[in-house]
Amino acid sequence: MVIGFASEWIGENVGGVERYAMELLRGLLRIDQENGYEIFTTRRGPQALNGIETPNRSVRPTASNSRWYYVPIGLPLAVLKHPIDVLHATFAVVPWCPTKRIVLTIHDVGPDVHPEFFPVPVRWRFRWLVTQGIKCAAKVIVPTHATKQELLSHYHIADNKIVVIPEGVNVSFDSAERMSETQESIGWLPASEFILYVGRFHARKNLVRLLQAFARVKQRSGSPVKLVLPGMDMYHRRDVLSAIASLRLERDVVCPGRVSDRTLDMLYAKASVFAFPSLHEGFGLPPLEAMARGLPVMACNVSAMPEVLGDAAVLVDPYDVDAMADGLERLLWDSVLRRTLIERGKAWCKRYSWDMTARKTLSVYEDVFKGGA
Repeated sequence: MVIGFASEWIGENVGGVERYAMELLRGLLRIDQENGYEIFTTRRGPQALNGIETPNRSVRPTASNSRWYYVPIGLPLAVLKHPIDVLHATFAVVPWCPTKRIVLTIHDVGPDVHPEFFPVPVRWRFRWLVTQGIKCAAKVIVPTHATKQELLSHYHIADNKIVVIPEGVNVSFDSAERMSETQESIGWLPASEFILYVGRFHARKNLVRLLQAFARVKQRSGSPVKLVLPGMDMYHRRDVLSAIASLRLERDVVCPGRVSDRTLDMLYAKASVFAFPSLHEGFGLPPLEAMARGLPVMACNVSAMPEVLGDAAVLVDPYDVDAMADGLERLLWDSVLRRTLIERGKAWCKRYSWDMTARKTLSVYEDVFKGGA
């Protein structure tokens, strides 16, 4: 086969959807030397792929970095110019893309489940792209059974057209020496213990309630514990900063913006607790990556989180600030619970592997190529 692998997010530094595309592609090229890969990206993509060089892959950037150009124009033109047998659209595809064997990944249907968190134009565009993608695709990949059920609830799609393939966990620690060097170069790193969140500043991530819960922890304990929130978002960063100010947490919450992978590894290594209070996730990579690095995790008991995290995390009601505060306190200062969840989390993460994700995805390509869709 010649497999087309399409991602408008590679090289864009946007978080989970880019991580999925990059790690899946790495896994495919590790396990598969028989098939050819035509990788369709924006103009920023080739630089991000410099470290993934195999004889069976070619990178085909489109004429613009804009995803508004890439999806409706750039990708169809690239496929027309570089024919393929199967196309995997890892985020979106349009009906006029010149191939019939299409695999589409739908990461979540957040704008349908929580429309209140998304601007109207974003909701309209998302629903149109998902509806058209479902019509075009021979198979649709989703990361969890929870996402599959949400997709079935909001769209007209046959159950047997959907394939559930979990994502993976990739852990790479820096040496102790490099960790020390990184720490010395970062003036904002708290000297005391801290709670870590990793992700976007989006309303569905529920950060305002996390801040309220953190404020209660501080008031009740008098502890010097801090909260570190690396991440950025186009919509709701101002809401988070306003909540920090209104709760008088300016000295206790650190918002460094987007950080490098090396700095992120250091934060995982230095943190005491990982908090992931999201109201909705299709999968949720950050809490798994925290578990794999030996952090106890607090997350919420909604959407895909119970399925992805099982009994290896403290799961709380995302709308209950007191429950969230209690969960943080238990993970900070209950040494027995901390040890139990750290060990349980490390064992739980072993069921998630990018190579396994790649093998199952390659099997979907083969089925679609053979007409088994």
